[in-house]
Amino acid sequence: MINLEKYFTLIFIKSHPVSNINLKRFTMKHLAALVHNNIGGKYDTIIALTSTAFDNFFGNVEDKDLANAVQKSKTIVNDNAFEQFKTAVDGHYNFIIFKFPQDTPQYQEFFPHGKSEYTNATKGNVEVLMERMINSCTKYVAEITQAIVDEFTAIRDLFNNSRSEQMQQMEEKELESTEISETRTILEFQLNKNLLI
Repeated sequence: MINLEKYFTLIFIKSHPVSNINLKRFTMKHLAALVHNNIGGKYDTIIALTSTAFDNFFGNVEDKDLANAVQKSKTIVNDNAFEQFKTAVDGHYNFIIFKFPQDTPQYQEFFPHGKSEYTNATKGNVEVLMERMINSCTKYVAEITQAIVDEFTAIRDLFNNSRSEQMQQMEEKELESTEISETRTILEFQLNKNLLI
């Protein structure tokens, strides 16, 4: 005699996790068996529901993978812009100090806490330092030159744009994780229903 309680126990549950790869293999084999045995179209509805759930789940898995890759690339661009700013400050420091010696008020506008403030910059304070450098360079553009102003402005824009794109990708990745969880549950439920047939 068959124990009917067995059929009402969910096979694909979190306490007995099935990897995405094994879930994909099982679902593909399951769909192939349904299609093979679909004499007279008796499994058309089940095949359609299972195929939709399969496509939704694995489509979201691929979307998350892509969002993760894009986020990593934006992080690299952001890190490079951060280092580029520190290098540019270091490269132009001698020129600025030549134009405005350390004991002048103009030097204080550029480096109120000395050069080490820029050398030890973090991502948390670099935007303030970038704005200060651009504002000071713009104020004294006749002495500093427009090329230096443009260089710092381009670095700041690259940093800010890559940072906002990076944050957007983080949100997208989080959204994909939520969708993956939801669509996996739907696929697992459909597979459990299919096994009752």
